[in-house]
Amino acid sequence: MKLGSRFFALVICALAIGFFTTSARADVTYSFTGINNGLGGDNASVGFQYTTTSFITSLTELSTSQLTSCTHCLVSSNPVVYMAPVTFLGDGVAFVDSNQVISAFLFGSSAFTSTGTYFSTGDLSTSSGKLVVSTVSVPEPGSVFLILMGGAILGLLIWRKKPEVGLSGRFEFC
Repeated sequence: MKLGSRFFALVICALAIGFFTTSARADVTYSFTGINNGLGGDNASVGFQYTTTSFITSLTELSTSQLTSCTHCLVSSNPVVYMAPVTFLGDGVAFVDSNQVISAFLFGSSAFTSTGTYFSTGDLSTSSGKLVVSTVSVPEPGSVFLILMGGAILGLLIWRKKPEVGLSGRFEFC
């Protein structure tokens, strides 16, 4: 009876933890590298990393301060990276490098909304580039708190040596 009661209490605690935890959100990271080697290009190696809470589905203009990292970016409060999902040509990145030369990179359709590695394609890409889209799950603070509290409760239940017999003659845990 002792083992069954403890096991039942552990199962109830585990179910409570699972019921009350909230789902994690996923951050989306766009990592881009390329060479501005197209017509009018200056052969500069360029790149950036940008993290956001959702996939890019509309024109997004980014200044240097919004990027996690940037290689040969024009340092400006004006946008230096333009990410444009274009349905019939594919998703595009326009990049303004430190020499104020603009380069364009076109990737396949839905590259901004699907995880994976993409390479610039087509005759309209003025330069060669690579885009890696990845997601990372970030737990909500409430989930972390509930998991820690549930673990503490489970630890206390396991640590408890043996139940005491109460006045009624039944086992009591509290």
